[in-house]
Amino acid sequence: MMKRIMSALLCLIMVLSLVACNKTSNDDENADLGAYVHMYLTDMVYDFDPAHAFYNESALKVVSLLFDTLFKLEDGKVKKSLVEKYSITEDLNNQEYKMYLTLKETYWSDGTYVSANDVVYSWKRILDAENSSNAAALLYDVKNARAVKSGDASIDDLGVCAVDELEVEVTFEGKIDYDRFIRNLASPVLAPLAETYVEKGEDWAKKAATIVTSGPFKVRQTNYKDGEAKLVLERNDKYRRDKNKDAIDKYVTPYRLIIDYSMTDEEIQKAYEEGSIVFVGDIPLSLRGTYKDVAKVVDAISTHTYFFQTQTLKVPMKYEDELESIAESERIAKEAEESKKAAEATGVITSKATELDSTSEPGSETKKNYSAADKVAIAKRNEEIAMIENINKNAVLFRDSNVTKALSLAIDRNAIAEAVVFAKAANALVPYGLYEAESAKKSFRAVGGKLIETSADVNAAKSLLSAYNTADYTINITVAEYDEVHMLIAEMVKTAWEALGFKVELRPLNVIDNDDYYKYTDSTPTDIKDDLYAEALRAGTFEVIALDYVAYTSDPFSMLAPFAFGFSGEGMDMTDYDYEIPTHITGFNNAEYTKLIEDASTETDAQKRSELLHQAEKLLLDNMPVIPIIFNQNAYLQNADLSKVKANFYTPFVFTTAKLKNYLRFTPAATEITADTTAEPKEEN
Repeated sequence: MMKRIMSALLCLIMVLSLVACNKTSNDDENADLGAYVHMYLTDMVYDFDPAHAFYNESALKVVSLLFDTLFKLEDGKVKKSLVEKYSITEDLNNQEYKMYLTLKETYWSDGTYVSANDVVYSWKRILDAENSSNAAALLYDVKNARAVKSGDASIDDLGVCAVDELEVEVTFEGKIDYDRFIRNLASPVLAPLAETYVEKGEDWAKKAATIVTSGPFKVRQTNYKDGEAKLVLERNDKYRRDKNKDAIDKYVTPYRLIIDYSMTDEEIQKAYEEGSIVFVGDIPLSLRGTYKDVAKVVDAISTHTYFFQTQTLKVPMKYEDELESIAESERIAKEAEESKKAAEATGVITSKATELDSTSEPGSETKKNYSAADKVAIAKRNEEIAMIENINKNAVLFRDSNVTKALSLAIDRNAIAEAVVFAKAANALVPYGLYEAESAKKSFRAVGGKLIETSADVNAAKSLLSAYNTADYTINITVAEYDEVHMLIAEMVKTAWEALGFKVELRPLNVIDNDDYYKYTDSTPTDIKDDLYAEALRAGTFEVIALDYVAYTSDPFSMLAPFAFGFSGEGMDMTDYDYEIPTHITGFNNAEYTKLIEDASTETDAQKRSELLHQAEKLLLDNMPVIPIIFNQNAYLQNADLSKVKANFYTPFVFTTAKLKNYLRFTPAATEITADTTAEPKEEN
């Protein structure tokens, strides 16, 4: 059951069902009757921090429902959202370039103002050197942003400040492409945050009681305890809206999104065919063949990729003293052994020769009386060190682009796309759906064309590996076990690489129950499950990792810049590991590539900038620290019970204007909203 519940971390699978009823009930099973959308979601989203959303396409979509952005991007067009108006001033004499953003009078879900200070705080948080974020590059146009991110300038030197309660002043490094900057501000990862709540602690974005939102929905309930997984989003009644035009008020009161993680494929199919389910998003793998011809398909903004670890990891600092002690014991034992042999040869017994007999076997923990907990910790340490040693061995292998190109050539992307059903074989890294230039409605991919082959060429792959005895290497593929699509692709990639002579093992990682939490961490268990796959990704503890690489802006720069030194981060407060790793998780660091990204970041001519980005993508794939596999697609089914579902760039599922048929109006009882309570509905007259 747990494997079924956890299926598909990085791939959103939703089923939204309209519940039509003729009466209400106070029975527990009927407590939520009324006008709501029932959403089936196999991707467990338990962190709602916008700054973390770029790691997870599903989280990006949910976050878009919770946090309003300064601007919105719909149908390729930029629209003001939290911003009422903006203006640009250029002082050519003093070389000062500024933008003023005036916010609408809007509120957080707790009733407090969304203020200019909230915007300033969220930007500073993204750029804080101690909380380095992949999204930081989106703000590099701001004066001193890069210096702040690198730690060379104080956070207070950042060129953004609150003029008054609703006005933000932004000072730029120089003249920039203002349209591009505004488009970046539509990204959910740059959504303003309420400082008071964020500073309450690391888990502020994981519990309903500590999440305050500015978007159309708020988090009413999170429950990930005792085998139950449930998330309830509820209409944010403080969200600004035109009550005469907005369907969220006109047609639905209240409007809830109830998300559970336990609906089976059989239940989905039965409900849809009976007409009770009005929306099925990103159809489960086992049902894709059934609905292939009737599903609506939209290109997603992510590419399923395999990232190579090309850097050498250091042993965690927490083990260094222990390893030094073991090394010292081994040195003493070696000297004693040598003395013993010398004594046996000469017949003279030395003090060193007797040391070996008076000590346990060096480095052997089994000779001592350890507790059960100590033995678990020792086994975990030894397993972790062995893993790092193999990572480091293969890192040398993956630094050779001939090797990574060979691994790429062995993959039949066409076959994988066909097996996944709703996907396109990836012929480059940047997927369809990203813009060539903000002023031109052209696909970056359509202009850039094919950069890699989509069919397999095993003979060509083997020729590139002629310098290696592939049988000497074991490649571990880290993959999210709970993602059925990722597991399918991993099995197919494994077969392809084994055909080259490599030993290939899958390293499936899951989300662990709280009862098992203590086995893997030193932390006190919480009611939020621990995602071992996400930990491996963020710590860089992998050889090859399967990853849906998500674009968090409409600009292809967002997918290319993180591979350039100085334009990426490790993630924000996302790991307790003591590994010392470079800024990008692959360790890729190419001066020519970095120069192209640098030039693109400052180029104001859209056409020239696009040319630089195309050159960068080609160079990246010539070096190939990452292998694109498929371009992801969103596939969904919809019947007449749900209409007016809109799409923006980040998700095709926007429900603020949706219309539902056959609903019963009700209002929730006046009970406190906590992480573990759901208010009883009551019927309106």
